[in-house]
Amino acid sequence: MSKFMISKFKSKCSETGKAINKGEKFLFDSNNKKAYCSESNMYKKTVKKIRFNAKIKAKEKSEFSVYCKRNGI
Repeated sequence: MSKFMISKFKSKCSETGKAINKGEKFLFDSNNKKAYCSESNMYKKTVKKIRFNAKIKAKEKSEFSVYCKRNGI
């Protein structure tokens, strides 16, 4: 499972090797125990996936609301 976090100490990106400074946002993969900086492909892919899923959920919610109104639910 991956989650976005704020760095509490200086670290290093597993993909790019760049520094993740204290206070910077990064992606942590708890399955592999790896950290990814905001410039890494893994970080960017995860952001893209989250935004895409949010759009789908919003669309489904909207469609369900229309369905309920049409059917008096």
